[in-house]
Amino acid sequence: MAELPEHKVRDLLAANLHILETGLRLVRVEFPLANDHGARGSIDILARDRHGMYVIIEVKRANSSAREALHEVAKYSGLLAARGIDPVEIRAIIVSTTWHELRVAFSAAVRSSELDLRGFELSIDTSVEPPTLTAHPIAPLPAPRLRPISGCHLIFICQRPEERAATWRRLHDLAKTQGIEHMVAVDMTWTGPAHRVVGKYALYLALAEMDYDLPHVAELAAYATEFGCDDEQWPAESEALARLVRDVRTRSQEMGSFTVFASLLGSHWHFEGFRGTGLYREDGHLSLMDVVHELAGTARSLNPYFLSETATPSNRRRWMDYIERVRPIVAGCGAWELLPAWLSDAGRAHPNADFLITVNNPLDLVSSVIHGYPDRMTEYAPMLKCQVFEAGQRVIALEGALVWNGRMSWDLHERIDELFGGKLGWAAQKGDVELEQIALEIAGLRHAMVEVDTDGALHMIEPSAEGYTRVRQGRRASGEQALSMAPLHDFYAGHRDVLKMLWFAFDGPYIGQTANR
Repeated sequence: MAELPEHKVRDLLAANLHILETGLRLVRVEFPLANDHGARGSIDILARDRHGMYVIIEVKRANSSAREALHEVAKYSGLLAARGIDPVEIRAIIVSTTWHELRVAFSAAVRSSELDLRGFELSIDTSVEPPTLTAHPIAPLPAPRLRPISGCHLIFICQRPEERAATWRRLHDLAKTQGIEHMVAVDMTWTGPAHRVVGKYALYLALAEMDYDLPHVAELAAYATEFGCDDEQWPAESEALARLVRDVRTRSQEMGSFTVFASLLGSHWHFEGFRGTGLYREDGHLSLMDVVHELAGTARSLNPYFLSETATPSNRRRWMDYIERVRPIVAGCGAWELLPAWLSDAGRAHPNADFLITVNNPLDLVSSVIHGYPDRMTEYAPMLKCQVFEAGQRVIALEGALVWNGRMSWDLHERIDELFGGKLGWAAQKGDVELEQIALEIAGLRHAMVEVDTDGALHMIEPSAEGYTRVRQGRRASGEQALSMAPLHDFYAGHRDVLKMLWFAFDGPYIGQTANR
């Protein structure tokens, strides 16, 4: 017997609603709806359930029409609500004989929509008269398992680009044999003075988070835990990385992290491109900037000290999330703590503007010395930049940095060592906001923030009883830094010998640096 056309399937289902749910009562077939804005259509079957709720039932017979089902359900629920029916009292059921084109979109809609949405696959037996229907519930597909970058990073320092390429090929082949599906690496080239690094070419590698439900991953995690792995968040990834690189040799290898990668963004290391596998494969769906955000930890808020994004107040949901993501990065950091309030006010003043913000607040004075001494410490120091554009023109900017009070602290290294309890104590307490603020006070440093108008007028942003106030500071000349009073590099220059003693006490070269200080 020939297949039944969709309207006959609809009529047959309307007469047998019990196969979907006990207690469904037919209101009307082809229930017409329209509004004053030109939207119109007809619900295939409108029913009421045993609790009195309205049930929109859409019937589809082919893949081409199944794709329309979600659009129609959303439209008809809105049109019903426009008739004065409380949206809470509206449900929807999609019934289709085929779900190939529909199931992924249906599953996403179930997860994201406030509408109670259910699905059934309809089987039709036309060998009997009249034809009989059987309905089977459709279970939504589980949400995709995200595989964000883990905190397990390693940097391979090479002397030639060919060595770097060969290193990636070796890692790629080894990963296949070891069950490492998702990883990414960025090609970096040193553009600074050649004598300061042991190799001009680097490969920055990171593993994505692994699926701990898989037997071989669970085995990795168990092995790492048994033998004292100190990475409690990513034990399997840490062990996988150790095994992956065990037989890979380059000029030098150094540990990375979200914070380390973020510190490279303003350095002489230039990012040339990326290589990846699995979710990070090079098929065009990811750009280099996407990968950079992942490795810096900003794409999924994995780096608690760094954010680099754009947003507009006109997209309120994204804007509020933007402000809330900034808040913990600047919490407890002097004038920078006023940044969320400043963004809220600036957003109200410029609701359609584009805000471009970069905040790097590592809260680690010692690390800036370890990785940057003697002449790159400012690259590892806190930095804040926010630019606001309307119609392509910058209308306001905000800049933040550490500034120095100008007073020398000759016993700085001794007091910092005492504060943290030596190198081991510092390693255990890195990122402690209260301790870091004390360290900055010992050094005579503080977080400062200045607003720059389009005409170059400078206003320091300072706390006040009302929240914050603007204190006029004069005007910035072309090319001059906004925070030029008591700049950080003067602190570093004045304390060079003291900081060298701090560096020796805590000991640790920066990425690719030669040992000669």
